[in-house]
Amino acid sequence: IGSKQISKEEVLKSFSDIPGLKIRLAGGNIARTGPARLLTAEESQEVFSAYELYLDEYNAYWGQSDAAGVGNEEYGVLLRRVVRIPTANYCPFNCSFCAGTKFLRIAAGKERVPLIQIPPVMMVKKVKQILYKDSTVAIYIEEENALLNKERMKEFCRLILGENIRAAFLCKARADQIDEEAVRLMAQAGFVNIGIGAESFDPLVLSDFNKNLITEETQEAIEIVSRYMHCSITLIVYAPKVSEEGLLLTFRKGMEYIEKGIRVGAWPFVIPYPGTAYFGKSGYKFIEKEIKVPGTDAVLRHPIAVLPQDERIADIGLKVVKKMHSLVEEWREELGFARMIVNDELLFLAGYYMTLSMLGKLDENTGPKIKDLAKRFGRTGDSGDSENKRTSSTHGGKEMSISPAKGGTSSPAKAVKRNAGGKPLIDFSGFTPLGMRQMYEEAR
Repeated sequence: IGSKQISKEEVLKSFSDIPGLKIRLAGGNIARTGPARLLTAEESQEVFSAYELYLDEYNAYWGQSDAAGVGNEEYGVLLRRVVRIPTANYCPFNCSFCAGTKFLRIAAGKERVPLIQIPPVMMVKKVKQILYKDSTVAIYIEEENALLNKERMKEFCRLILGENIRAAFLCKARADQIDEEAVRLMAQAGFVNIGIGAESFDPLVLSDFNKNLITEETQEAIEIVSRYMHCSITLIVYAPKVSEEGLLLTFRKGMEYIEKGIRVGAWPFVIPYPGTAYFGKSGYKFIEKEIKVPGTDAVLRHPIAVLPQDERIADIGLKVVKKMHSLVEEWREELGFARMIVNDELLFLAGYYMTLSMLGKLDENTGPKIKDLAKRFGRTGDSGDSENKRTSSTHGGKEMSISPAKGGTSSPAKAVKRNAGGKPLIDFSGFTPLGMRQMYEEAR
């Protein structure tokens, strides 16, 4: 629990003397060895400096993605080939559905834990090391709020531009941290996408999530980002306290953004990770999963989703998750496509369509409009695929050429229905792994 790098150094000690562990005592009881010691700022920088890009391991992973057809060319980059660099230790905001904010506090047994961010000079040095090994990869700045310290991000971008480093970057940011001057500079430095956690357009849900945001801030942030680069948003549609009105508003706004070319992904339910405000809290209904403990007869019951408190909406959400794969197949046949590209947006549209239908509100205008949008993800034949093609695009005033994935080992993809040309009828290319797809695949 906590900073694993420290525990590894102390592994030669008696386990009971290593802080931050949970151990099983002779009688079978579980005991904690005390609060974990967390990395200091200096130690965090030392760990970051030691971070290496091991191409053999990455290529093995990317090869499996290639075999499964996951990850299309988008924003001018091949999204299968993304390297993440962790540049902050945690998010200081206190969203109720997020475990990251509280995890280090719980591990260290403290009310407050220092926020540690890697300095821009060190970030640029690491980017250069990565690109020296493979200049075709995109780089994801791995922190929840890359614009929390705007001057830090601006300095990073100025250093990238000053050294004429040509790369594609992606990151996440809170809506209320979006700053047009910073976003403009980020686009010039090579950022191709900023992801924003919109979560919902229902004010009651945002309040329950403790987002401390209003929907107008989110909409303004999306507009600013979209002027300079691609923007993607994530939503949690069947939230614990969502109302029918709020649910339909969130679906409607999400569809409007899909029409505008914004990437929209959705988690169907809140996942009550330990450390979230929902974990073990009474007054909520959970979906539980039984987990067998290896080598014992013990079975753990662990919550994997928080259901809406409105029983009708909860029932609809469960039915959508279980049956959306059938609707996607129906659309493929009805619309006359050889294949359907199953991505976040298509699953979001399928969820909206089914929700309206079960609420008795699927009218003659909205139904055809959803299907018309779904046509974007249909393929009439085997031509026109972008798998492993070289592509180039311009963002922020500079062109980026991205080569096909190279090297790596492949593993067989899961058996799926295929057409006469050998292409899968339900195709997962162009996809980011969000919750809707995970539950889609389980149901499938």
